Amino acid sequence: MISSGGGIVQSKFFLDNKSPFSISMTVLQGTVNVFLGLYPDAPITRASWSMQSPVGVTSLNIKQTDANFHIGTWYYLTIQAVNAKAQVKFQVA
Repeated sequence: MISSGGGIVQSKFFLDNKSPFSISMTVLQGTVNVFLGLYPDAPITRASWSMQSPVGVTSLNIKQTDANFHIGTWYYLTIQAVNAKAQVKFQVA
């Protein structure tokens, strides 16, 4: 749970192959901004992909032909609460 508007949580994962992948999210409360990129110190300004999601189920799908797709690197998923509180579950597949 992100407990304040503008609050941020960050998670990282490593990609070791060139298969397409997706990040499935279930937003249980509030609205969130989602940023995915290579730079943990500038996750919002240097994001490769971003989206906003209200309550519900959504996904961010990355194709292997996407110019921003890199293998053998860490990706940083940053989730920012838009509202006063937000709760989200996510899975990388």
